[in-house]
Amino acid sequence: MKKLSLLVIFASFSIFAKNDPLLLLQLRAGYFYPASPIMRNLYHHGGAELEAEAGLYVYRNVNAWVNFNYFHRHGRSFGLCNSTTVNMYPLSFGLKYDIHLTDRVALYLGAGASCSFIGIRDNSPFGFHRSRNSNTRWGAVAKSGFLFQLTDHLFMDVFADGYYTRAKLVGTMHNIGGLRTGVGLGVSF
Repeated sequence: MKKLSLLVIFASFSIFAKNDPLLLLQLRAGYFYPASPIMRNLYHHGGAELEAEAGLYVYRNVNAWVNFNYFHRHGRSFGLCNSTTVNMYPLSFGLKYDIHLTDRVALYLGAGASCSFIGIRDNSPFGFHRSRNSNTRWGAVAKSGFLFQLTDHLFMDVFADGYYTRAKLVGTMHNIGGLRTGVGLGVSF
């Protein structure tokens, strides 16, 4: 098993050729499932999210990437069931490593840092709006997925990313990160 693992690693290094892409640009759509049970209860177990990602190959199969996500969801607060809204804008960056399974399919694994801009707005039945938890928090992200090369310059990305970000929610600290899964479509140059 150890020999097979070493063979896969060395083979993935040797696949990088002069005509391989250098720059990747993609749009991704997926589902965000929050890690915090409180956030899942407030915002209906997560919801749809949109992403834009750019990557630049810096060495063989090593890709330096930057990613911007957008998540917006309405929910109901505990107790009086007042309307509440969350907006999250994580900006992430890091490194990914591609392991080519065939000439058109690659598995990737990566890690990085995430800076999330978080805004939670609670609506009160008493005629005023109270905004809380409007802040910026740092966290971490682990990335994984499969890249499918559809044409010479068009690819599809099937991904599952895990985010970890601690922020104050309902008076106490919680992991407001979670699992993001979905599909992306991109171009390579």
